[in-house]
Amino acid sequence: QQQQQQQHYKTRIFEVASENFVPPGESMPPITSFIKPLAPLQLDFFQCVVCHRIVNEAIELICQHLACSQCFLDYMQCTKELRCPSSSCSQAVHGLHDIRPISKIALANIQSLRVRCTTPGCRTIIQLADLKQHTLTHISSNTKMSDTIDTPSRLTLRETISQPVDKTPTMWEVKAAQHIVKRIMTSSSDLGSSSGIALPTGGQVSFDLA
Repeated sequence: QQQQQQQHYKTRIFEVASENFVPPGESMPPITSFIKPLAPLQLDFFQCVVCHRIVNEAIELICQHLACSQCFLDYMQCTKELRCPSSSCSQAVHGLHDIRPISKIALANIQSLRVRCTTPGCRTIIQLADLKQHTLTHISSNTKMSDTIDTPSRLTLRETISQPVDKTPTMWEVKAAQHIVKRIMTSSSDLGSSSGIALPTGGQVSFDLA
């Protein structure tokens, strides 16, 4: 019966949760990243009573405290209690009607908060309502950059040598072959000062031992 009750509350929380301001998998920037508004208590009012960041997918409890929907679900699951997580409040939640969406005015005020982008190298100050799209542009740029980088081969030397002859070796494979063969040749007294190695691809890597 308790599990069924928690499932009802979980459904209710997802129903009333407000807008998600950050991309999935990302966390809300710390409170220190926000530009302090003129009203000194405004940032405190919009903090989650669990994680103490600006609320994300927020809900409002009967005591008017705000919490992130996921934070309150985690709190409820860990403590098995239906009450406000704030240590200075602990107001009991008596029914589904005690969990409600935040007001449109509060939501508009949260959306208008200004925050510094936390991406390294970016100093943009942006409204919280635009943070998700701004963060996604950084993620997209990083993905395109990683696609253009030649990832070193993870093959062993035996696997590298056994590759088909029509496969062009990567720079890493060439350097590895040069290093290994150079060590072998320098330890042999009957080799000259320069030589090379024929690769299984049909080419040859030359190097100077002098």
